[in-house]
Amino acid sequence: MDRKANKILVVDSDASSLMFLDVNLSKFGYEILTAESTEKGLLLANQERPDLVVCDIHSTNMDGIEFCWMIRETSHIAGVPFILLTPSENPETHIQAYRSGVDAIVQKPVSIRTLLTRIETLLRRFEQIRHMAPAESHHLESEGPSHPPDLQGSLRAISLIELIQFLNMAKKSGAVQLTREEEQGNIGFKEGEVVYASTRDTTGEEAVYRMAGWQDGMFRFRAGEHVETTNIQKSTMKLILDCCKLLDMEAIIVQSEE
Repeated sequence: MDRKANKILVVDSDASSLMFLDVNLSKFGYEILTAESTEKGLLLANQERPDLVVCDIHSTNMDGIEFCWMIRETSHIAGVPFILLTPSENPETHIQAYRSGVDAIVQKPVSIRTLLTRIETLLRRFEQIRHMAPAESHHLESEGPSHPPDLQGSLRAISLIELIQFLNMAKKSGAVQLTREEEQGNIGFKEGEVVYASTRDTTGEEAVYRMAGWQDGMFRFRAGEHVETTNIQKSTMKLILDCCKLLDMEAIIVQSEE
């Protein structure tokens, strides 16, 4: 990836932290735009259209989570990757952040190595989504080798929740097929909203909750795949929030048993 082609907006009301991020990210070839307030950050976002936004949770005018919501709802770059910096390890804060459209959370004090890894991963993934083929009618089982999937990969590299969030922000229509050992699942999207899901034993929201826990396996997405059946009425953002809550509860149970 050519980092020099990537423009990053960094928003932080702490001048020393802003300078630290500016200097260190610039060393790796990124073009850095800085804003000491979310008000200026929103203005720069619309004027400069950065490829990615990094924002501290404690910013002036509005906090980083509210700023992310503003980017998603009112800016010219609603689908831009968004990283939130926060010292909080509170699961509720993280769930609220993801519900507002945050793509990744990096704990403070910030490790530049960790932040760079997140930046590179998000830019690569969003580049894949940006270059998806125009919506066409395909059938997953009939496709030959000359018609590769628009987006495919490992659930170890990108979780199902992240994938759903990316497709939701990109307002994509199509179908995701997931496989893990002998298990298989399907999720249908219409303009970014999840409208259908099934596994061998479950359907609807329960199927999404089940597949959200898969930590390995493969996925592939076909843009424009026609989805005839609807079995999910809940909004996709609410679905993501519920998945996060369930996974957090499972993690707490596992920790208590260790």
